[in-house]
Amino acid sequence: MAIVPLASILVVFGTLAGVLWWFKRLGIAVPRASPGRGRSARLESLGKLTLEPQHNLHLVRVDHTVVLVACSPAGCALIGQGGVGRPDGEEAGGRDRRFAGAPGESR
Repeated sequence: MAIVPLASILVVFGTLAGVLWWFKRLGIAVPRASPGRGRSARLESLGKLTLEPQHNLHLVRVDHTVVLVACSPAGCALIGQGGVGRPDGEEAGGRDRRFAGAPGESR
């Protein structure tokens, strides 16, 4: 009597595998590429600066906006944001021009 439930489970899994194979063949079920592998991510970490063991600054790109977020045990706060000039969000010298002043410039 234990063969009937086992056969039923095998039929269900076989049917699911067949449907998945058919969808892949039609191009309906295409595995998504993980961010950073040929596909642009909506949310991307550009850098992290640890100030103290539980206090950090995070530079994050969300779509075409770069945001600076401060995180502590009390929570996270948005410090600043700016648009992305270059696709990598940095100037040729490797500095993010929205959050760091130009050399010799005072804020």
